[in-house]
Amino acid sequence: MQNLRKTYSAALSLCLIAVALFATLDSPHSIGNSASAASSSVVDISGPWNSQFGTINLKVEGKDNDGQVVVSGWWNNGGSTAEIVYGRFHPATAGGILKVEYYVAQRQIYGYAEFKLSPNLTVLTGKYDETDQHGDWVLTRAKGFSTKYLTDLQVLTNLGRNKHSTVLTNPAGKWNSNFGVVELQTTGNTRGILINGKFTRPDGKVGKIDSGTYLRDSKGGLMRLQYSTPWNNGKGSGTFRPDLKIADRQLLGIYEEAGQTGQWILSRPLPK
Repeated sequence: MQNLRKTYSAALSLCLIAVALFATLDSPHSIGNSASAASSSVVDISGPWNSQFGTINLKVEGKDNDGQVVVSGWWNNGGSTAEIVYGRFHPATAGGILKVEYYVAQRQIYGYAEFKLSPNLTVLTGKYDETDQHGDWVLTRAKGFSTKYLTDLQVLTNLGRNKHSTVLTNPAGKWNSNFGVVELQTTGNTRGILINGKFTRPDGKVGKIDSGTYLRDSKGGLMRLQYSTPWNNGKGSGTFRPDLKIADRQLLGIYEEAGQTGQWILSRPLPK
């Protein structure tokens, strides 16, 4: 009877060891688990994507110091060329989120868009914001491109101009606009940054920015300008706020001159 108990105990111990070993192999944290292997790779979204705004060409460049996937790209829509100046793909966020800031060369304006990758990895569904326009933007993987995965992405030590827009702390410098090149300079700081400068219209006429202020606030900032136009002895004013999606790249404003009002958009020249 005693030997039988010993035999039973030994058999029970072997069974428990086998169960524990099987559970370890079946664990999501085991080395051989496919989910763990997939988490170490990134969906390659490089290549052409069709959309209502033309074919978007994306390219995965590597990753930044935060581990986010760096994406560049460009497209052409009816002769209007656009370039991604900041792109980050977050593959682990809700199936995959792509955020981009882009520049439209012909219009000299910036825009922002955010997309979500579909479960079958063939559609990027998103929305765009571009000055006073916004709407849906859907990218569909071009035919002939199969899904690929990237591993061991290189950490980029030099991101060039592929950097996220930050808050606008000082509006000094050169800006493109729908009324020509605007050049601002700061003259002091009293309850806000004091500003003066000039703007040069496409026809070569030069207007003078007599005075102005820029003050950071809860909405990102507020800039007010007073200007004069020597060619017709006119005077006017402009009120601007940073574009919230791309604050240090673009200012959205309204001008008032001789009883007329209109849109005045300032955008930083695209860095070389």
